[in-house]
Amino acid sequence: MKRATINDVAVRANVSKSVVSAVFSQKESTIRVSDAVRRHVLEVAKAIDYHPNLMAKSLNFRRSFLIGYFCLGGGSWSVSTRMLQRVQQSCQAQGYSLVVYISDSLESELVNLRAARSRQVDAIIAQPYVNGHENNAEVYNSLAASGIPVVQTVAVSDKLPGVFRNCRELGRRAAEKLLANGHKRIAFVVYDNYLDPVAAPSSNAEYLGYLDAMEAAGLPPRVLPVPTAGIYADSASDYKMMVMGKAGECASELFDSGFAPTAVIASLNTIGYGVALNAIGRGLKIPEDLSIISCSDDYVLPDAIVPELAVFPGDYREMANVAVAMCLDPSLRDGFKYFRQEFAAGKSICSI
Repeated sequence: MKRATINDVAVRANVSKSVVSAVFSQKESTIRVSDAVRRHVLEVAKAIDYHPNLMAKSLNFRRSFLIGYFCLGGGSWSVSTRMLQRVQQSCQAQGYSLVVYISDSLESELVNLRAARSRQVDAIIAQPYVNGHENNAEVYNSLAASGIPVVQTVAVSDKLPGVFRNCRELGRRAAEKLLANGHKRIAFVVYDNYLDPVAAPSSNAEYLGYLDAMEAAGLPPRVLPVPTAGIYADSASDYKMMVMGKAGECASELFDSGFAPTAVIASLNTIGYGVALNAIGRGLKIPEDLSIISCSDDYVLPDAIVPELAVFPGDYREMANVAVAMCLDPSLRDGFKYFRQEFAAGKSICSI
């Protein structure tokens, strides 16, 4: 079947090619088109399945109408795909297409960054790869300096704008919710690199928020680090299962110690699942015996497994909308945008 052209639309609509071009153009035109004519042209275009030529549009506007989305595979794939879906929807609403680059190492991220430059993407939304204190921040900075807007969803550079969850607020609010329900023995379970703000910025911020609330209440904090060494797997699900197992082993140490918590704040759902499953296995009831709140929904298991797990879910739709808007509007790139996350799901904050 022959592809419909701008000529076909013009003939069917009984208007000139310049009128059709003005209807589909996103820039100022010397041709004035009435609303009635615009509607008529769009109806004809839809009837004959006409779509503007993206290559011609790119040449006309000197833009690719492509936005590069850099995300992580492995254990972060659950968050990456949920964010990806929202970013794609937001891009489509703005007339842009998305090019996805998945990185599982600093080297693969560099390859992807070179590919994005060659592809002449108009902007980049990035969840940068971080390996300890190593990252590709300088490369992202260089791209931004060359005129390609870069918006971070994980902070690796203070020179670039970003859209983030306010993790310190999450940690503080989780503790305050438990304190308000009468809990005094509240443990914080987190990866063992939580004291490093460079290697683990989210975990570190959540810990500081938890510490703020506990100190304000005059109560001693209790942190249970889950070791990250040796956690490697070929698939995201296997990786998460290993994390749950590690968290469960650490939870056993906590429950068998002199500090018997009535509540636990987990940095991630994955860790929260591990703690919950261990607690259930030893006969504890959730939420009657143990309340659990997770600061991040990094991995979502079926509700039937641990329906009592409470969480602050990521607002991926709003984050994506703001990230795309920051890419396209220079006036919005004034630093960092934090989101207030609302508590949702689960019943584990109800016990005392």
